[in-house]
Amino acid sequence: MKKDKILKIVLVILSIAASYFIFIGVELFRKGGPIMIPIILSSIFAFAIVLSKVKQFFKYSIPVEQFLTDIFERIERARIKEAIDLCEQSNTPLARVLKEGIMKYDSPKDEIKDAMENSFLYEAPIMEENLSLLSTIIQIVPLLGFLGTLIGMMKIFLTIQAKGISFTPLIGGDVATGIWEALICATSGFFVTISILIAYNYLMSRLKSAQEEIERSASDLLIFLMDRRMSA
Repeated sequence: MKKDKILKIVLVILSIAASYFIFIGVELFRKGGPIMIPIILSSIFAFAIVLSKVKQFFKYSIPVEQFLTDIFERIERARIKEAIDLCEQSNTPLARVLKEGIMKYDSPKDEIKDAMENSFLYEAPIMEENLSLLSTIIQIVPLLGFLGTLIGMMKIFLTIQAKGISFTPLIGGDVATGIWEALICATSGFFVTISILIAYNYLMSRLKSAQEEIERSASDLLIFLMDRRMSA
């Protein structure tokens, strides 16, 4: 656990450093002003989260119908240990939830149900991990883009004011810096937000599908165990 925490801290530090060097190295980003650094950093964080969640959900993907059939066959033949081993080999949230139910196969219905529900309550936060952070980034990035736009506009009006006070003619180049900053921050904010929002909606649909799959499979297992008990 401590090792994971240290790794996360190192990744955050590297992300901040990468954001700064990208800002320094790309002229277009430099024209966007210092607000571009947190926008770049947010996009790096979001990309890392999306990549890790896609990998996680891909790992969770198993042929559910075949998996349930294999478990039911083993239980039907009274090979409970083999059914539990099958769940341990799969090592997915679905398998871990079903394992808790199988381990209580000869217990009352409510105990089996409670065991699987408690397991699901433990697995759910793991499946949802970092999605709330992704949602926060979606809300923050457009605000950062808007802030950068306001700062750019302030620079434009300050330049106009200074030129007016000194009775110096205003030329396009005097306000170009502020215009660039306003436009780049606004565009970057919208682009990053739209990209993350698409990825977030996809991940949420995968999460909902996975959780519904677990609930449906747990219900099927419970019904199977009760039917088997009644027919015994």
